[in-house]
This record gives sequence, C-alpha cells and structure tokens, in this order.
Amino acid sequence: MNRRAIGLCSVILFLVAGFVVTDKSLCAAADKVHKKDVKRMPKAKIEEEIEENNVVVQETGDAEEEPQEVAVDEFDVQQKQKEVQRLVERGVEFCAKNSMPAICNVFTHTKTFLEGELYLFLLDAKGVVYAHGDREDLVWKNMWEHRDSFGALAIQSMIKTATVSGAWVTYEWAGSAKVSFVKKIQIEDKDYIIGCGFYPHSKKYAVIGLVKGAVGLFNQDVKSGYPVGDTFGAMGYTRSERFVFGDLYLYALDFDGVIRAQGEEPGLIGTNALEREDAQGKMINKEIIEKLKSKNEGEGIWVEYHSKNALKYAYAEKVKDRDGKYYFIACGYYPEINRDKTVELVRRGYQFMKGSGVSVAAKEFTGIENTYRLGDLSLFVYDLKGVCIAEGNNAQLVGHNMYDEKD
Repeated sequence: MNRRAIGLCSVILFLVAGFVVTDKSLCAAADKVHKKDVKRMPKAKIEEEIEENNVVVQETGDAEEEPQEVAVDEFDVQQKQKEVQRLVERGVEFCAKNSMPAICNVFTHTKTFLEGELYLFLLDAKGVVYAHGDREDLVWKNMWEHRDSFGALAIQSMIKTATVSGAWVTYEWAGSAKVSFVKKIQIEDKDYIIGCGFYPHSKKYAVIGLVKGAVGLFNQDVKSGYPVGDTFGAMGYTRSERFVFGDLYLYALDFDGVIRAQGEEPGLIGTNALEREDAQGKMINKEIIEKLKSKNEGEGIWVEYHSKNALKYAYAEKVKDRDGKYYFIACGYYPEINRDKTVELVRRGYQFMKGSGVSVAAKEFTGIENTYRLGDLSLFVYDLKGVCIAEGNNAQLVGHNMYDEKD
C-alpha cells in the first residue's frame, strides 16, 4: 500500500448541513376578567345548545391512534395550508351558530376541531385567549405582551394581521417557526380572532420567522430607547441562540449599504456592501434596497442570487430608527441543497483527496471561499485521533484536537 493510500485511510471525511431550533418555554400573564362572563351557562345547557345545532362533538380521551410516518421531504405546504383554511372555516361556521360558552367548550375540551396536529384557537382583540385546542392552560390568559424567543410581540402581530377574509402570519411558537391562518370575526357583537397554524418543516418559513423576529426586536428596542447598535450586535453574534439557527443567520445593512450585522462573518460589519455583486454580476443589496423603498414596514421581499457556487433566496424587511434612518434585515437559504447534493459533495471530496493526497485536499477544503463549498455545505476532515485536518466553515479549528468536543 503506498503512502498516499495509507494517509487517506487515516482520516475520516464528514459533511454536515441543516439547522436546529431551541425549545423555548412560553409564558403569559393571567387575566381572568372575562372568565365569569363565559362560564355562566351550565354544562347541560351548553350540550343542549350544541345538539340543537347538529354538531357532532368528539370527546377527548386516551384512544390509541395509529402512528403515521411522514417523511419531511414529502411535506406538502400547499396541501397543509388548504387543510388549515378549511378547519378555520368550519370554526367560523360553528361560531355563527353557537354561544360563546359552547364555542369555548368545544374548541378547548373536545376533539371536534382537532385534525391531526391542527387545532383552533380564539382570542379577543386585547389578546385574551378564550379557547385553545392544544394548550388549555392558556385559556383566560392575556397574551398581548407575549414575546416569542426572538423578542417579537407575536400575538399583537397576529391580531393586527387578521382580516375578515383571513390572512397568513409567521411567528415563533414552541421553539420553531409557525405559520397560522387568522380571521377576524364577531361573536355577540364583539371582535375576535380565530386561527389555526402549522409547522411548515421548511427553511423558507424558518427564514421568514427569523427575520420577523429580528424586526420585532428592533422595533421594540427603538420604542424603548435602546441604541440600535446594541440590537444589531445581538443579530450579528455568531453564537446567538436567538438569531442563528444552524446554517441560517441574519445580516443587516443601512440604506447607504453599510453592514450593521453579519451573523456569518462579523468582520464585515462596518464595511460598505452597496455594490457587492454575486457570481453573475447582480448587485444584490442595491436590489433589496430599491425593492423595499416601495414597501411598507412589515412587508417583506424576496430576491434570488448566486452565492458559494449555489442559488440562494433571501428574504428582507425594512426597519426605521428614531431618527428616521432606514435599514434592512435579511436572511437567506439555498433551495436546491438537499441530501443528494450533500452525498455528491462528499464523494467529490473523497475522490479529490484520494487522487491528490491529504495535505493538498486539506488546503483545498479549508476556508469559506473554496471550490468544495456548495451553499452552506462544506467539507471537514479529521484523523482517527480527532485532530481537525480541514474545515470548510471555520479554518481556526484546523490543528485542534476535537475528540472530546461536546455539542
């Protein structure tokens, strides 16, 4: 066996891609002002009313359900959106025929409006939860000031977004990006918000959620009088649990093109990237700024460009500080990166290292700008003692023994 083969056998080639989210506990301030108003009707009367309106009520219980395996790659977002809208429409129809006590009871305590992981929730325009098909403990609580893990006022955003015809809103819930369909309805001459949501298992919605969370934090910090530099600092911190989800990170520029936050390369903060071009000559940041000039705050735009040898989509929204200065906050992802591309990249790296040797391959694989980088996929090489030989995403790890490193 020649030296090159021996050297090749002494290293292990890995590649990782994906993103993680952290679980966050939810909290809300109790508000029992409305509780007595809804509980006046006896249970027997509620059941009588439901029966009169020909509603089949499925009681909650411990009946076993057959587990269903669903591959993430097969998740159909459009189909799920239709299911969500249908459930909301069923709920709206039920609300039109029944009293508030009956509505709260059925939405919260029965399976009538449960479809798999989908459920209904109902709250008033002040943020008080009247019914919740998944979290009974939230009923009667005022969630107006509830902030998600990004610091955004998720319930306020939901209430402001809801319309009579219905609208979609993205926010963070239970540690992940969630998309809900919300409608404004009237029950007994009072405005309420009825909604249903789902977790899209999609980087597209994770990106939107990340940006909207950062926008919410920025607006709240401006309102509270905090320096915008501190807010951008939180977004650009590479180890932030709030604004870095695996390979997703935030970046922010002012409308003059100066980088104010950069979650991947903090060293770029303070530089001007207004005329930055992608591999095909597109001035990405100029395009983002021009598109956002005609948008209202809270409205986002998408742009596509090429980065790190792959197609990238970026979502951006604009924000304004106390002095009227505009910035944009953005996040992007690589839509064409999948399991097959990951395997292909590892195989390419293996063949190159086999033909060129470990030392040559290590130099080629290391650093953000290399030909073996595909979007946010990168190669890394370790020997069997845990010493890092090459690292496509963090060259500082090269030479360090990571054998006892913990996640």
